[in-house]
Amino acid sequence: GMTARKTVEDQEKFVLECVDKHGSLDVCNGDFHDAYHARFGGKRIHYRFGAQPVPEAMARVKALYQRGVLSRAVISLGYNWQPGFPKWVYSYFRPGK
Repeated sequence: GMTARKTVEDQEKFVLECVDKHGSLDVCNGDFHDAYHARFGGKRIHYRFGAQPVPEAMARVKALYQRGVLSRAVISLGYNWQPGFPKWVYSYFRPGK
């Protein structure tokens, strides 16, 4: 049968590992969303180009931000902008980094 979905705790731990690996995370980080989806599955938003974000992954990131585990800043996508994405996104990172 299907293995039980991993717990929120597992998902948050994975998110923090990815933050440490990449330095920061945002909705356009395709490597992060690919890795999260490979580990936990879940729904993805399919764009014609670029990242295919996992809403659940971003929900975990946001929850960590709301608890003060992560900080965030607004970044302009500039040259990385792709159709369907906002011009600005939040970038999440460890406080003090």
